[in-house]
Amino acid sequence: LPWKRLTKAVVSTQSTGVNEDEEELDDLKDVGPVMPGAPYEVEVTEPGVLAAADVIVNQLRDRAIQNQALGDTDVIVRGDVIRAIKQVVSGYRFTITLQLGVTDKEECRSLAEERIVSVSQCEIDNLG
Repeated sequence: LPWKRLTKAVVSTQSTGVNEDEEELDDLKDVGPVMPGAPYEVEVTEPGVLAAADVIVNQLRDRAIQNQALGDTDVIVRGDVIRAIKQVVSGYRFTITLQLGVTDKEECRSLAEERIVSVSQCEIDNLG
């Protein structure tokens, strides 16, 4: 199956301490002038972005199974995070664009954990 790009996947996480707020201020210094509460683009390799992407893919899998949109032999193939936007609200809000695919290839199913496999483990044709 071809790759599909998931857009506007949003997850919110709560900040847990003063250190994170201080790090947030340091992040904003690197970005330049940003209105308080305004979203701004961040590096796709930032740990918070990667953690949020994990949450998004797990929630997507759960909803796909619940709605019978993911076949019994299908697994989700997780690709790269393409873009990440962070917003400081009462915690952090991430808007993440990432590559996702679905496959029923046996070699991918055998490597999947909880029906999710990384693109680095599972070769997919037609990355689209």
